[in-house]
Amino acid sequence: DLQSFIDITCNSEFCLCPRGYGKTSFRLYESMQLGAIPVYVSDDHYLPWADELDWNSFCVIIGEDDIPNIHDILSNITDDEKQRMRNKIKEVYESHFTMHGLYDNIIKRLS
Repeated sequence: DLQSFIDITCNSEFCLCPRGYGKTSFRLYESMQLGAIPVYVSDDHYLPWADELDWNSFCVIIGEDDIPNIHDILSNITDDEKQRMRNKIKEVYESHFTMHGLYDNIIKRLS
């Protein structure tokens, strides 16, 4: 149920974003759009704009070996750190992941 997913994610601090068949997860962008901090679970990372964006400043990146430790890892993130991450999410989502931001970044790279 899409509406349940949206409601739960909007009311969550974190959103699990395990990689799919490819090297990334569309959940990264959904969680950012809905205001939750993405928790990217993968050993084989592909993070767009990684040459420009410090993903660790707005995303928790967890290797597959650390899956059993997710609760402890997330529990150790302070409220101040979570707020900084949420603020950074708003900034980078607007500048890199909206239609306008994506367009601007593609044009910038082609110029």
